[in-house]
Amino acid sequence: HVWDSIGCMGADTIDVLLDTLPLVSIGTDRTICPGSTTALNATPGFVNYLWSGGDTTANIVVPAGMHQVVVTDGNGCSNSSNLITISEFPVTAAPVISGDQTGLSSSMTDNYQWFLNGAAIAGATSQTYSPTEPGVYTLAVNDVNGCGLILSNPLNVIFGIVAEDIPQGFSPNGDGINDNFEVRNILQFTSSTVTIFNRWGGQIFKASPYLNTFNGTGENGNRLPDGTYFYIVDPGNGDDPLSGYLIINR
Repeated sequence: HVWDSIGCMGADTIDVLLDTLPLVSIGTDRTICPGSTTALNATPGFVNYLWSGGDTTANIVVPAGMHQVVVTDGNGCSNSSNLITISEFPVTAAPVISGDQTGLSSSMTDNYQWFLNGAAIAGATSQTYSPTEPGVYTLAVNDVNGCGLILSNPLNVIFGIVAEDIPQGFSPNGDGINDNFEVRNILQFTSSTVTIFNRWGGQIFKASPYLNTFNGTGENGNRLPDGTYFYIVDPGNGDDPLSGYLIINR
């Protein structure tokens, strides 16, 4: 109501509408894998979005931490969402493997896969494994929270050379089968030495390290005749050398 200077009154009315504050949600607290991210989706349909990390879209991808968004609707009204916490699962300890050529074992009790030189070993899914050849063994276990595989320490397994690893003969006839004097497991020994003698004790071949290259050719480059020869195989690791005979039979 208003009055003028001579006492006359005038009146008018106006309707004031009270807009409700926008309601926005971004979900609930959650836990994610260490070092990963997760998507947050705010309620759609608002004019502006401003996340606590500075993003300005309705849907964002975030790492672990505390997150919130402020939205503004078409009437210029703003409101904040709920505050959520994104946590990380604890890092699962890596398994520890130990052992030697007689057997390997793991410090963990389930979810295994054994590897040799980076390749999965078929069927090797137990806590223990009996290696069948030398090389670098590792073990992978499934993270209990579904966060992928966790690798163990690498373990280099060396097989000692025994008499059964040395052939008693070979046939260097060029057919690609049994053409070389191949000592099983010797390639893992970088200081190995193999010496070959004829029946009179004369040295006809020597190599260090030995790479399974003796093909029946003597040190003079001549092809050796078929017959019986003698070897000394020294792994070079402190083990006693092995000696015996071999037969060249083409």
